[in-house]
Amino acid sequence: MIFQAKVCVPVYFDAGVLADERKIFAPCVPNLSGILPVCQSAMVWLVLGCPGFAHAQVKKPQVAVTVDCPILNQDAENRAALEARALVELTLRRVQGVLEISCDDARAYLKLTESPSRVRTSTLPVEPDAGLFVDHLLSAVWELSAPETETVAGRVTGKFLAFRVAESPRLRRRWNAAAGVSAEYWSTGRALLAGPRLALAWGTDQVQLAALAGVFTTVKTGAGVDAEGLLFGATVQYRGLHPLTLSTGAETLRISVSPPEAFSPARAQTWAVAGPVAIRGNFMLHGVRLELGPEVTFYPLTPAVQLDGSRRFGPDWMAIGLSLWMAHEL
Repeated sequence: MIFQAKVCVPVYFDAGVLADERKIFAPCVPNLSGILPVCQSAMVWLVLGCPGFAHAQVKKPQVAVTVDCPILNQDAENRAALEARALVELTLRRVQGVLEISCDDARAYLKLTESPSRVRTSTLPVEPDAGLFVDHLLSAVWELSAPETETVAGRVTGKFLAFRVAESPRLRRRWNAAAGVSAEYWSTGRALLAGPRLALAWGTDQVQLAALAGVFTTVKTGAGVDAEGLLFGATVQYRGLHPLTLSTGAETLRISVSPPEAFSPARAQTWAVAGPVAIRGNFMLHGVRLELGPEVTFYPLTPAVQLDGSRRFGPDWMAIGLSLWMAHEL
């Protein structure tokens, strides 16, 4: 008589990387040959001897991203996008460590700690637009995690290979428009002059070149002399000593003076060349950079207006003033 039974033969299949294990599927098929003991022995060998039956341990990337920025704490969508995309960037670079992103009102600070002896940092200005700010942060993350000799980084997404050149936000050139007001005291004539100024600047986040123009007039004078004029100039600004801005440059002034009726001539004009040096504190307020601080202006030619044959009005070789600027990126 033929012994008929059903034999369950174990078949292995991969449950996927996320499941992190392999499972056994044992379909039962009819056996007409009566070899059940043989199949049972084979099953025991497979279960006990097959190394694939053990759970496979998948090594997870040891990288973490923390974000503490006021502008992103109020925008959960962009914060989540930043954390996820930064994690992908670091994983593609095979970076292991902790990336910390923190912000104050003006700047963002990035710190990548791969080991106690390998810590890399970067900084960039806070952008009022959260989406644009996230893009700048990701560019900084890509540069921060790049190998020191790398200039062109490869990214693999699925089966496609793309190349991108990482550009530091600190080195990105940009245009800024600024408006300000300045006041200056001239000892000769005991005059206080003030007026508005406009400037257009170009450069990086740390160094900028600016062209400026403005007008000025006497606010108070002790010699009874009224003056007004125009100025044009160029300055170099350095913001690497946050929160300070250092500025120096050269200016040309056209000064027109209207003396009292008893003096002659009735109206006089002169030119002046000046070299301003300023130290201003800067901070961000609703996407606008504010700068306020003292300014010292040097007049190498010591211009003066002659009234009745004597020097009655003009700056000495040095004048002290105060300036306030408001700048916005174009």
